[in-house]
Amino acid sequence: MRVLSGVVLAIGLGTSGTGDQMPQAQDHTRIGAAFGVLVVERFERTDTVRFYNADGSQWYKFTFYYDDRDGKFDYPNPDFEPLEFDVDEFGLGLEVVGERPNGYTVIVNRKKGLRKRVRQQHFFKFLTWEQYVLGNHLIDFTPSTNPLHIEPRADSDTLRYQEDQRYEPVKIQGPWLQIKWQGANSTEYGWIQWRDATGLIIYFLKD
Repeated sequence: MRVLSGVVLAIGLGTSGTGDQMPQAQDHTRIGAAFGVLVVERFERTDTVRFYNADGSQWYKFTFYYDDRDGKFDYPNPDFEPLEFDVDEFGLGLEVVGERPNGYTVIVNRKKGLRKRVRQQHFFKFLTWEQYVLGNHLIDFTPSTNPLHIEPRADSDTLRYQEDQRYEPVKIQGPWLQIKWQGANSTEYGWIQWRDATGLIIYFLKD
């Protein structure tokens, strides 16, 4: 799955202008309007992911547990295109644009900018962008616009990009992401940028 996003800003305190409370006590890196990502952990058979309109009515629901003997997803919704959605791997990534007393406002369609609300559930976990990036096992990037560097500096020497290589995230230093890969004789390391003024500039891949 390839992921792109919008503008990177530093988030402040206060409100979003939509009635959503923004996180207090700490600032988060912001990509476009989103200051983090909701993911799913420990999803049980009795659980259901539900999305609500601003008036409280239900907009959409689904569960990862369904009868797939016909090879079809039982809860199709053409307007549901979030950051990450993989029913086979229980994967869900929702960009968070607002924090509410009982949940969050999230982006459910990145192309349309469609926003809905979710209520806090035991299977939801909030991650900062940094935590989300480092939590992915494999990443990729475009070397022509985002070269692989020896050091986290634009003027440092570059390394050769290998198209068939498996690059893994290691740590983040500002807009720079250290990655590792298996060399001929040992593990090798380098640095790329994971965000710029346009948003995310890396891609998340499946194992």
